[in-house]
Amino acid sequence: MSVSSRLLERPHTLAALLVLLASLPFLVNPFYLGVVVLGVIYALAVLGLYFVMGLAGQLSLAQGAFFGVGAYTAAILSTRFDWPFPATMGATVAAGVLVGVALGYTTLRLTGHYLALATIGFAVIANIVFLHWKPVTNGADGIAGVKPPVVGGFILDQNFFYYYVALAFLAVGALVGWRLKRSRIGLAFLAIREDQLAASTTGINVLNVKVLAFTLSTVYGAVAGGLYAHGLTHYISPDNFAFELSVTMLVMLLLGGQATVPGAIVGAMLVTALPEVLRFLDRYYLAVYGVAVVLLVVFLPQGLWGWLESAVARRPRRLEGR
Repeated sequence: MSVSSRLLERPHTLAALLVLLASLPFLVNPFYLGVVVLGVIYALAVLGLYFVMGLAGQLSLAQGAFFGVGAYTAAILSTRFDWPFPATMGATVAAGVLVGVALGYTTLRLTGHYLALATIGFAVIANIVFLHWKPVTNGADGIAGVKPPVVGGFILDQNFFYYYVALAFLAVGALVGWRLKRSRIGLAFLAIREDQLAASTTGINVLNVKVLAFTLSTVYGAVAGGLYAHGLTHYISPDNFAFELSVTMLVMLLLGGQATVPGAIVGAMLVTALPEVLRFLDRYYLAVYGVAVVLLVVFLPQGLWGWLESAVARRPRRLEGR
């Protein structure tokens, strides 16, 4: 990697991206502010996929289900037990850890498409539980009245203020992801992605490290789900966490660039905004949206951020050739 392309891996680049995100509420039409809030929340969930897929190389198709686990955890504790926002968000972390460890140790002995099938199974089962466990989840009627955060007696129930609550969580999650990639744990993730057998011969406990990556994924997804429940409509239902959400989050990661923190964020923001940008196409917008996503994934296999890194790396060589 050239010096120029390494500039995109520096913390200044991530800081600049977060500053840009912080300015978005002042740049977009207030009508679309809810879309921007949703994009930041999805970006946190997609960062979870960055650990398990981008770094550890394990295919997971259940991120939408983890998102739902966090959302229902926060919604139930907020509406039925009157827990405040900090307590419910702490509970989403605990729920993410519990699901990650339990599911990780039972499925991560599988690899490749077998692991993908196992995570698909969990996603389908989770949605069935959300729909039919009526005493807890209220079934198809969902859960309404989830309380927004309260700071100093001020209720953060407007999208403008809630955006910065979600952005604060994203900033912390992004910093953890950036630092972890450069730590010994991150190197272990990357070693497993390249060759699990070779990684095990160097003393890496492959199963434990994969479970750690998977648990980080479930925690990020659950926390993002808790933010979703407390913001926007303050209402959740099983329809919000169908299997299609997991596929959409996978597309977000692949589109942005699965091995970089900024790529995961950019991909989530773009895929969230794209349907609204194409809304003027009326009944044809879904078809155009699908074709656009397929073309981007096919022709930019490294994602948008990977393409940008390649473009920056090629620039010095072009200058030297003149």
